[in-house]
Amino acid sequence: MSNKHKSSSGVAKPDWFTILGITEANGPEWGEVRASQIGTVRNLALARLVMSVLGATVIVATLQSTANFMMLVGWYVVLIGVSCLQGITQLRERLETLATATRGQLHRETISLAVVAICWAALPLIFGASATAEQILVIWTIMTAMMGVATFGLAAIPLATAGFIAIMGSSLAAMMWWHGLPQIAIAAAAYTCALAAACLANGRTFIMHRHASLALKEKSEVVSLLLREYEDSGGDWMWQTDASRCLTHVSPRFAIALGVDAGSLEAKPFLQILAGEAWEAGNFGAGLRDLAERLKNRESFSDLVLPVKIGEDTRWWELSASPRFDENGAFQGFRGVGSDITEQHKSADKINRMARFDTLTGLPNRLQITEALGTAMSESERWRSRCGFMMIDLDRFKAVNDTLGHPVGDRLLTRVSERLRSIMTDNEVCGRLGGDEFAVVVKDSGDANKMERIARKIIETLSAPYEIDQHTIYIGASVGTAVGPRDGRSVEMLIRSADLALYR
Repeated sequence: MSNKHKSSSGVAKPDWFTILGITEANGPEWGEVRASQIGTVRNLALARLVMSVLGATVIVATLQSTANFMMLVGWYVVLIGVSCLQGITQLRERLETLATATRGQLHRETISLAVVAICWAALPLIFGASATAEQILVIWTIMTAMMGVATFGLAAIPLATAGFIAIMGSSLAAMMWWHGLPQIAIAAAAYTCALAAACLANGRTFIMHRHASLALKEKSEVVSLLLREYEDSGGDWMWQTDASRCLTHVSPRFAIALGVDAGSLEAKPFLQILAGEAWEAGNFGAGLRDLAERLKNRESFSDLVLPVKIGEDTRWWELSASPRFDENGAFQGFRGVGSDITEQHKSADKINRMARFDTLTGLPNRLQITEALGTAMSESERWRSRCGFMMIDLDRFKAVNDTLGHPVGDRLLTRVSERLRSIMTDNEVCGRLGGDEFAVVVKDSGDANKMERIARKIIETLSAPYEIDQHTIYIGASVGTAVGPRDGRSVEMLIRSADLALYR
């Protein structure tokens, strides 16, 4: 079973063996963690050297009257030599940037601290028996001070520092015990254990924080790479605003979509960029108003379609976004994606037009005429008025098709639709039902003679001769009318009444 578990951020927490450098850790970021540990200790190399020299000098000055002078000088030379060798080496290495480190390099730092600790631990063991109370107090003060400083200053390498503290604390406790002070010896042991525990806790915090930072940094780089690939591989782009709805971290593809430089968009209001020239006039479309309302209310939205004026061209964009909040719940702005769907929008318009308009004449087809009639009947029922419907059939059209061919017949239908459209007012909607059948919806037919006047005008207009491909063509038109709700209270009934009137 693994000794690692995951934190709330999703980063695996290392176990104690990994923290102490006893076992090899998985993941390339651990090399950087070890480099950070060694770098932190090396940055204190000069301070450690100065403390060792000053502390050892004070010890020699204090013990020279009672200790064996040659042994004392020997201890001093060894301690200063070891401290200088380590200090100078670390000061030189500090000038080099350590990007990654192995467990071996980490353990060398542990051995170095252990050697210094042994040199200091020899002091109370060699000279403590002959020392006076005042001298013992000086030894105690200097060594405990160094232990305390190491606890917080060198905790980045917890195994080395805990060993340093344990070695020095054990020698102090032994000196007190030999002097017949068991209570102080126990206090020294307890103090040593407390410092070691604090050192391990501080070291663990440092290592976990550094490991989490590197792991999250790597994840951020991966996410950034994926986002760049996402933008580079498609037509979508990223966009982001701050709390005041101004653009931040403008995506290059977003700037390209607008045809401007990314730097010129930074800190500009997002809505102003989308509104363009309409910003000053305040004449916004429904899509932009909807977007403004979502941004104002800090609501998530998706697939919001709106027109964007870019130069003389109108493009259609689809936007999606979610609000951003920091760890304290403060609103940070919006982050989302956008895409240019102009071609899809044109295709959808074309499909919609094909579904609702006649492909030959461009007039509304049967579906749209039926809808228009339904709307007219609803309005007439609401206002207690009347609406009308006309069925138009072209006379002698079949003879034109049979004698001159279908291409001429199609052009004739186009000319008929042009004439029919030319005599329509805002009160009428004309369309082609199919073949040579046309229809007209009269929204308001309150005047009893209006339907007859419109029908006669249609017959006169459509019956005038046509010049097509050097042929003069004469056709006529028959019109059947129905008035709702008198001739029918539903769309189907009114159409059937007009159809019966036509053939009667």
